[in-house]
Amino acid sequence: MSINVITWVMSHADVQNHGELAVLYALAERAHEDGRYAWPSQSWIAYRARCTTRTVRNHLTNLEGRGMIRRGDQNVVSHLDPRYRPIVWDIDMTKVRSDSEPAKLSALAKSRAESFSSRPENPDTQGGKSEHPDRKPVSYKPSIEPSSEPSENLTPSSPPPGDRFEEFWGLVPRKVGIGKARTAYRSAVKRAGDEQTVIDGMRRFAADPNLPAEKQYIPHPTTWLNRDGWEDEPLPPRPGAVPAATHTFGTRPEDWLQGLAAPEPGNVVEGEVVSWPEIEH
Repeated sequence: MSINVITWVMSHADVQNHGELAVLYALAERAHEDGRYAWPSQSWIAYRARCTTRTVRNHLTNLEGRGMIRRGDQNVVSHLDPRYRPIVWDIDMTKVRSDSEPAKLSALAKSRAESFSSRPENPDTQGGKSEHPDRKPVSYKPSIEPSSEPSENLTPSSPPPGDRFEEFWGLVPRKVGIGKARTAYRSAVKRAGDEQTVIDGMRRFAADPNLPAEKQYIPHPTTWLNRDGWEDEPLPPRPGAVPAATHTFGTRPEDWLQGLAAPEPGNVVEGEVVSWPEIEH
């Protein structure tokens, strides 16, 4: 996180609406001190900006078109899987807003600051001492503590929660309604408890040998997610399908004869089928 870039966005960024401001704030949170090398995913930005990923893409396009942001060194994320590789953005901190701060607001803020600093109970504001010697001086520097949320700058082996939809979508045998499926996926992950359960369930479903050959009979991914399809049993055999062998042959005579026609004439000695004349008495 760069306080310097976030402060610049707050005071000087030349944005056209609150949506662009929120997206720019999200980029600033992941940028270096000079505004470069911000590479959060679009879904992470959407979560921060309280909007959809499509809206994020529109704002990024507009910001890039006006030169507020530009594509940076993409080699920074070359170690990531191309399927999940985000775009590296650089924020151009030379682009500043043309309007000036209202004079009335500035005067009011200055008046309040002077009033606050002149309070006798305020310790150490002007180099003086507090009237309360037993009270510890208060620091007005902002406290920056580590965030409890997972970092977006992760390797592909541990993507943030909710960020593996593309992996899930790659397994779907009938790819229709990606927008609704994305929303249903997030809800399904909450019900299942983790993303791996949902993804493994779709992998089993897609690999089921009894999956209908005609795609129109395969349920939509949204339908599969809403019905908790990862908990479904394997599909029943299709009509006309050849059942798999169910017998396991061993060394016992009954294992060898199970499901097979008995030799005529014949017998079994030590697990081998022989004809009657070959049996020693």
